[in-house]
Amino acid sequence: MWEDMIRFLLTPYAGLAELFFNHRFEYVNGLGYIEQTGSYMIGADCLGLRFMAAFFMLCTIPFLRYFTGWQKLKWGLFSLAGSLVVGFFVNVLRILGSIPFTGSEKFNMIHASIGITLYFLTFILGYYLLKRYCQGKEKSNENEENI
Repeated sequence: MWEDMIRFLLTPYAGLAELFFNHRFEYVNGLGYIEQTGSYMIGADCLGLRFMAAFFMLCTIPFLRYFTGWQKLKWGLFSLAGSLVVGFFVNVLRILGSIPFTGSEKFNMIHASIGITLYFLTFILGYYLLKRYCQGKEKSNENEENI
């Protein structure tokens, strides 16, 4: 069952790599999608689950204080959905941005650098946008109370 889930979750990444780079993949149980020449693979580590979990925490923990009651649950669910969507797109960029360097001796360093840069920028931008939203929401609530 786990293998089927990994295959299902990796399929969009491999599909986009096929679309953008015209590479063909074969799924190998226990490994992931392997490019037909064997030059690289898209495996379970490429899902970015740790990044999605960290981004979810960034979206929820600092901002729960702006909500009360059921709003906290709604915010948590919104944050979870948003983290999965943002995580997917950031990881697509990470994978697609790394593919041109698969033949390089320094591929691992390049791939890691692309990932770190994208993750860091996403954390900063995400925090900034959410903070602006929540502070605007707070000011709006204060204005309504003063009326």
